[in-house]
Amino acid sequence: MTARVGDAKTAVWLPGWYNLDQSIVVGQSNDFVVYTELPDLTHVAWLRQTPDIVFYNSLLQPDSWTRLALKVLSINHPEIGALSAVRTERFGVYEFEAANRTYEVEAEEGPGVCWDTSVSVPSWGVLVEVVEEPAPSR
Repeated sequence: MTARVGDAKTAVWLPGWYNLDQSIVVGQSNDFVVYTELPDLTHVAWLRQTPDIVFYNSLLQPDSWTRLALKVLSINHPEIGALSAVRTERFGVYEFEAANRTYEVEAEEGPGVCWDTSVSVPSWGVLVEVVEEPAPSR
């Protein structure tokens, strides 16, 4: 997190499932919870670069987090492509919104299984381009 405020950064959002995750929407500005230290991501086979930021979900390093004011510029799934949102508000299901369809993915019983059985995606993690915003004055 050494880049200046306003510089685009690469972030990773990895699902912890069980409604542990933050929703992200293109264009959204929010105080997001992120890891203060990058967790070990060697298990993420599709990840080709070390991200600047990893969104927090309590599974990787539960004691290493902070809030960071970010604006979401883009969301990209390694297999599906561009997404407009990843929504985690519904109990037991996450919604991955692409241009022409929404993928509903089980988040409780059998996490990671798409409700459309014709879709088989090995990982639901996404790359997120973000820009750090100035912290609001309080």
